[in-house]
Amino acid sequence: MKKRCPDNNFVAPELIILLIVLAVASCLETVPPRRDFNPPADHTIREEGFLHMPGLKNPMQNCVDCHGEDLRGGIAPSCYTCHGREW
Repeated sequence: MKKRCPDNNFVAPELIILLIVLAVASCLETVPPRRDFNPPADHTIREEGFLHMPGLKNPMQNCVDCHGEDLRGGIAPSCYTCHGREW
């Protein structure tokens, strides 16, 4: 009996599932928080393990001077570093 070679155009269902999982996982943003940043003395509110300035609930008004107009960093680090997609 002759051995039959597998069809080279065949893609195993497991491979398709793996590719879908990888595509979805690449869309997830998991950014570890920076622990080496020393905030200024006016950052007195501890939230999620980090110190924030009063007014943190309205960052587009209160945080842009240091964290940048889009909160992606200025003289202070990006808010996205710790908060990810929340912003």
